[in-house]
Amino acid sequence: MAYKRSFTITVDSAENILNTEANAIFDEWVDSGKILNSGSNVDPDDANNIITWVTFNNEAECNQYFAQIEAKMATGVDDANFTIVETTNSYV
Repeated sequence: MAYKRSFTITVDSAENILNTEANAIFDEWVDSGKILNSGSNVDPDDANNIITWVTFNNEAECNQYFAQIEAKMATGVDDANFTIVETTNSYV
């Protein structure tokens, strides 16, 4: 069973969520097959928010990925353009 982490985020554009280094990690994980699916949609309940998700092979890989991403993001600098409103984890 795959593992999916979804975020409801207030941001002007989904492209502004990750910095260049974090985008490179994302691309590596996609290329290696560790990210099975990802995407984003406008929140149907609030047009100011985006719902974005990433699906992994398992929970351990999800946690490993987000640890790597967080290590590349500078708090207060890279995350100044967005606010995470809600995080949801599920098996799919």
